[in-house]
Formats: sequence, C-alpha cells, structure tokens
Amino acid sequence: MEEELHRKMDRLVDVYSEVLFRLPSMARLFSYLILASVLAGALRGTPLAMATNSISPILVSLLSCTAAVLLAWAIDASLLAGDPVLDARRCLAVEIFSLATSIPILIANALLRALAKLSLHAILNLLSVGAAIALSVRAFIFASASLASRARCVLCTLSQPIAWLASTQLDYSLYGYSRWPDCLVFALMALAVSSVATTAFLLAVRSIGMKMFGTSSFRLIRAFTASWVVDHNKPLEEFLDQVGTEADIRASLLLFEEANSGRPLGALAMVGVHPGPFRHVGSSSLPSLIKEALEAHLGCPVAVPHGLSGHELNLTSRRECEKLISALISAVEKLSTPHGECTPMIRREGDRASASCQLLGPVAFITLTAAPDTMEDLPQELEEVVVKRAIELGLSGALVVDAHNSTNGPPDRRDLMERFGSVALRALEDATRSPKSGFKVGMASVLPTEFSIEDGMGPGGITSLAIEASGQKVSYVVFDGNNMMTGLRERLLSELEEVGFQAGEVMTTDTHVVSARVLSERGYHPVGEVMDWDVLADYVRGVALSALRAMRPATVRWAVVKAEGLKVFGAEQLDRLCDIPIELMRGAKKSSLLTLTPAYALLVALALIL
Repeated sequence: MEEELHRKMDRLVDVYSEVLFRLPSMARLFSYLILASVLAGALRGTPLAMATNSISPILVSLLSCTAAVLLAWAIDASLLAGDPVLDARRCLAVEIFSLATSIPILIANALLRALAKLSLHAILNLLSVGAAIALSVRAFIFASASLASRARCVLCTLSQPIAWLASTQLDYSLYGYSRWPDCLVFALMALAVSSVATTAFLLAVRSIGMKMFGTSSFRLIRAFTASWVVDHNKPLEEFLDQVGTEADIRASLLLFEEANSGRPLGALAMVGVHPGPFRHVGSSSLPSLIKEALEAHLGCPVAVPHGLSGHELNLTSRRECEKLISALISAVEKLSTPHGECTPMIRREGDRASASCQLLGPVAFITLTAAPDTMEDLPQELEEVVVKRAIELGLSGALVVDAHNSTNGPPDRRDLMERFGSVALRALEDATRSPKSGFKVGMASVLPTEFSIEDGMGPGGITSLAIEASGQKVSYVVFDGNNMMTGLRERLLSELEEVGFQAGEVMTTDTHVVSARVLSERGYHPVGEVMDWDVLADYVRGVALSALRAMRPATVRWAVVKAEGLKVFGAEQLDRLCDIPIELMRGAKKSSLLTLTPAYALLVALALIL
C-alpha cells in the first residue's frame, strides 16, 4: 500500500507540474488581447471583403471584434471583482483563450469562401458555432477557477459569446448580408445547444468528485486552483478537513539547558506528521512554524528535523498545525528531570543505508540517510521498531530522524525496513555500550539572505547543534528545505571537519513550503540545486562556529506528548486524492466525446444546411 502511494504521489507531482504556469504581466496580456482581437476581426471580415471586393469590411470587423472583446473583458472583470483567482489580469487571459477557440473556424471560413464559394449565410452560421464552442470553454474555466457566485459565473460565461455574436450580426447587417430573423434564430439555437451539451459535460465531471468524496469535483478543482495560483488556502483546507481522518499524533521535545543556571541553550522538536503537501497548505510549513513558536516560548534556537512519516500523515489545515504546536508548547511543562551525561556519536554503515546514534541522557538520537543514494520518506513502522528496542535496552525512548539529504533521480524503496532497520539497531546497540560523560551544547541559527523560498530555502533557514562529549565534537546541521542535492551533504561534512568537528550529520526538514513554486520536473528546488555551494558552505561554517562559541556545560530534558484527534490525509483518502486528477482527465475526455463533440458536429452540419 505504501509503495503504491509513493508511486501515485510521484505521478501526482508530474501532473501538477504540467499544469503549473505563470501568466505574463497585465500590460503584455493586454497587448496580446488586442493583437488576438485584430487577427480574429480581420479573419472574420475576410469573407465579406471577398464578397464586396473591398477592404473596408476587414477594417470594420477588426474594430467591432476588438470592441466586443474589450467589452466582455470589462464585464467579466467587473462581475468578478474581489475573486481571489480570476482578477482583471487573469480575465484578460480568459478572453484571449476564448477568442483562440474561434480561430480555426475563422480560418476555415476564409478558405471555404475563397476555394468553394461558401455562402455568407453559412459562414455567418459557422461564426455562431464558434461562439458556441467558446461558451463551452468559458463555462469550464469559470466553473474550475472562479470562487464567485454561480449567477456571476454564468453571466461571465455568456459575455464574450454574446458580444461576439452581436458584433458579427452588426458587421454583416452593415453590408446587407444578415438575413433576419434566420441568422438570429440559428445563433440562439447554437447557444442553446451548446448550453445543454456543456451542462451535461459539467455534470458528468462533477459526478466524479461526488462518487469519490461526496462533493463536487469542481469544489476540489476550484480549491486547488485558488491555493496553487494565489495561495488562497481556505477552500482547499476546508475540503481536506472534511474528507480527512482523525489520528493521534506523537510529538517529542529535547531541551538542552545550561548546567549551572538552567538557561535554555537550544532544543530539538520532532513530530509524527509529514510537512506537506505543498506551499502553505496543511502542514507544509510546519517545521518553520514550530521553530518560530518554540523559539519565542523558550528563548533559544530550535531545530525541527524530519521524522519518519509519509504524505498520508499530512495535516489538513493550519488550524490542525496550531493544535499540534500547542501540544508541543505544553510539553515544556512536562519535561523530565535534567540528565547530565551523553555518549559520543556512533555511525554504522549498511547496504545503501547509514545510521548515526548518540545517547542524550536517557534518549537515543538517531539519524538515518541513504546518501549518496537518493532517499525519500522512510516508513513510520521503522521508528516503532527502533523505539521498542531502545526501551528494551533500558532507555526512555528514541528520536529517529529521516535526514532527507540526498536526491539525484528516483529513490530505491525496496527493502526499506530491512536496510535501515538493521543499521539503525546496530548503531543503537553500539551506542548503549559507549562511555557516557558530561557534555557541552551550543546552538545557533541563520537565515541566508541570498536564497529565497523559490530557491529551496524555507523560512527556518539553517540551524546548527554542536555537542561535545568524551572529547568528540559533533555538529548536527538542519536546513529548512525539501531534500538536498547528492554530494552536498558530503561537501558540508568536510567543511565541518575542517573547523574542528569529528562527526556530524546534515539534514533537511522536508518542508513543503518550497514545493509547487517553480517550473521544473519536481516543482521545487532541493537544497543546493540552484544555490551556490560555496555560499552554502560559508553559511554552514559560520553557523557551526557560532554554535561552538555558544557552547556551555549542559543538561538535557525531554518529553513526549500526544495531540489527540488531529485531522490528517489518511492513507485511503490520500489514495483517492492521488487518483482524482487522473480520473478527472479520463472522465472529462470521455464526457466531451459523448456530449460536446456530437453537439458541435450537429451545429456545423446545420450551419451548412440551413
């Protein structure tokens, strides 16, 4: 089940990346609209120009066509004022796209008039068919993108087709080629047939969501579009809250305090949820939200490494994130008594898997990586195995980190439990046999100014935890990013070695606040893909040295809390969410062949016959 979900998530990313695009500026779109209107008007007037042996019909048509399209845009922009997605700029794009659907018929009309002497009456009828096609296209766009009322969407759907038909009738009337009421009757019939076929098509698409989630497909499409295009997340999170499932989420907090004064020196927080799905939806930005909240509460740097979880454990909304953060803050009041001993870091290598383990008081801190091979989310069951063994060895528990620090191609997800479980348990067992001693801790954070979210750097920046025990200095570096380019981890570890650390690990939080930001195959940049590695190395050296300078004799306290009844995607619902884009595309194709294609074919035939 889990492997199938990962494959579906990969396909989902591909689909979403394919539909991700950015519109030009408003000025450029306006220029494109004028050019498209002039082209369409010139093509529309060409048959009249052939009939009258004059260029004036072309000039009249391009002026009336441009006026009609601009009027439709003004109507749409006015009716949709305040719509989060379809603002005035995006309405320009809708008008251009709607106009483009008529271009094939306009070209066909000009060719048929020139080569076959098609009557102007038939040509006028075919222009009505073009308006009918545009109506269908516009209905789908407004149903899929606009959060405005249904009545306003219907008016916007009709605005350009009606303006187009009115200007066309006017042009032909000026030259005496519009036979009333025949042409008007056919135009109205074309719009009526198109409306019926379009309604049937939209109802068929709507029913897919009703079968899968008990709600309209267009509710999900609109919600996703609003979130993807303008970060308007409320509709999508409301939908996810409705279809999500409840789960009890485990959260852990390790707090390092100065041995003499009890002053907080730094903290590690880990939660049993996945930071996804993308941008600011659900728990995508959870690592930086936790970091910000705990730093404000504790008054010290905080790192939030990536726990073992998959997309089925995405929280559904920001509200659920706030519940989990509140639970973590409450853990401060439940921290254990201070412990003043820890072990050195132990690293063990296995088959395409590596584990480090360091006992911090009664808790094992374990990091797992596949580097230099590609790695993705590790199964949560692996943590259960490790924690169970840690308790059997007399420890209070274990924090197991998915370092998420190497990507260069598809991951090998075969035998994850065996590969990582074996090496993690060896590291754990060897660490329990290592000598314990007093230790020092220092922690520091930095937010690089050179790198943006689009570059792959989340708002949590880079955090370094430095620990010295038994003469060994260890550096744990956490990037607020989604995975890391293969080779960068090794480069940064060598930099840490040069400044005096004998061991360490470089990790990412797997934040998805950086996802769905760029036009790339992944839809995001892993740390180091577009960042200068030398600059990153400078930052890591700097923050690690700051952590060294902040180092003080320390104790550690820890707590585990459970946030009950949080809404998460759930494996079954995630499976459906991964399936619905494919089902919608398949269903839309099938429905269009059954409804729209026959309707357009009938209208073309009637246009030529009547």
